[in-house]
Amino acid sequence: MAADEFIWPVDKGATCEYTQAVVADSFGEGYEQVTAQGINSIIEHWRVTLGCRGPEEAAAFEAFYRAKGQVTTFTWTAPVLNAVQKSYRFKSAPKRTVQDGCEQWTCELKEVP
Repeated sequence: MAADEFIWPVDKGATCEYTQAVVADSFGEGYEQVTAQGINSIIEHWRVTLGCRGPEEAAAFEAFYRAKGQVTTFTWTAPVLNAVQKSYRFKSAPKRTVQDGCEQWTCELKEVP
């Protein structure tokens, strides 16, 4: 395992939202010119859940998050067909739920072009 690779399998139901950075200029009579901002203007935002994890795996994930925070990037392969490994960072702090000896983590990942 590479130190900067997100390796935990995610539960079914992961969702992805695409956003695109654009620049828009409005002119008279309702005319608007829109263009992509940069060459990698479309990025992915994933919401994933890591279901029931035991203490060791939960501790490893927590250590990974604490090492990366919301600043440092890591690689991850999205759970879709023909996915390629891309760079991501945590968009927000993961949410931890503990019930019946299991830990569940929900987190949002943002692609870094």
